[in-house]
Amino acid sequence: MKKSITLIAAFLSLDKLTAMLDPRQFFRVNRSFLVSLSAIGQIYAYSGGKLKLDLIPKSPQEVFVSGDRITYFKEWLGK
Repeated sequence: MKKSITLIAAFLSLDKLTAMLDPRQFFRVNRSFLVSLSAIGQIYAYSGGKLKLDLIPKSPQEVFVSGDRITYFKEWLGK
């Protein structure tokens, strides 16, 4: 299953992929990342009002919630 998801993602934009996934389980945190609720390990307040996410499995890049999505992200988390 994981390989098929990766293959699909390679051919779709994040906008199209986001539209296909369950919005209760997946959230577009910035231009580059779409995260699963179950993949969020820790959330840290970061300088400049940003939120930094530690993902499971660990991402090779740092993942931040973009400033214009923080309010929606907190609502999605139920906070």
